[in-house]
Amino acid sequence: MYPFCWLAEEGLAEKSRRDKVDYTGMVRDGHLLLTPGSTIDYDRIAQFMRGLFDTYKVRAVAFDRVYMKFLRPCVVRAGFTDAELARFVEVGQGFIGMGPCIRELETRLLGKKLKHGGHPLLLMAAQNAAVVTDDAGNKKFTKRRSAGRIDPIVALAMAVSVIPPEPPYVPTYRMEIFGPRRD
Repeated sequence: MYPFCWLAEEGLAEKSRRDKVDYTGMVRDGHLLLTPGSTIDYDRIAQFMRGLFDTYKVRAVAFDRVYMKFLRPCVVRAGFTDAELARFVEVGQGFIGMGPCIRELETRLLGKKLKHGGHPLLLMAAQNAAVVTDDAGNKKFTKRRSAGRIDPIVALAMAVSVIPPEPPYVPTYRMEIFGPRRD
């Protein structure tokens, strides 16, 4: 799993100062992708995703259900088929939507079943995020005590929660009998 993190290019220096993060260095090092202008360009992201779908076997893409209405027309324009669109899984950001996501992320992290490559934006987001629990035990991320961004860790939790399980390994056996031939 490799994260792709995006920011709008305009105002990047100000965002770096405000967030106390070297976004310019992260762009240089390939950890952060930019879209031109002052807002995220979903058409550009859809084209980037088109390239990923054409290159890799993408099994699922988790997306905030509120913002899916902005992304969907863009991926349709980018030529995604109905079968590919079915791999986009909308995830809510409240306790009910994020509870299973956080549970799966915790399971994978504690079980050492997640390779994140020490991505600096994931590290930053993990340091900025806190988990809050409702009365029913459901969890969600918050940045109540931080002014920093938490989007990459939220996206990671969403992503691990929608990955379809690998089909079970079914060994193939071959039996060979050696010895004298009996006719």
